[in-house]
Amino acid sequence: MRIEPLSVARIGEVIDLMGTGAPYITARTNSDYWLYAALFSSTCPLAIIDDQVAGAVIAFHIQDDPGDVGDGAIHVAAGLPQ
Repeated sequence: MRIEPLSVARIGEVIDLMGTGAPYITARTNSDYWLYAALFSSTCPLAIIDDQVAGAVIAFHIQDDPGDVGDGAIHVAAGLPQ
């Protein structure tokens, strides 16, 4: 397994993976994941197995007050490559 930051190239795979978490996890839109990849990739690691996304953490922190660690969001999913 290798860990890499969320990238635009992996958005489709992440959406598919998040969909496996239903009904507890709801996949976001392509534009949401594009935003996460463009602005928050360092806090959105992907677990890669056999060149497929096997897990993802989508996390970001409010930018207006970096000292406030209570605001932000986390979205997690894990699965096995098919």
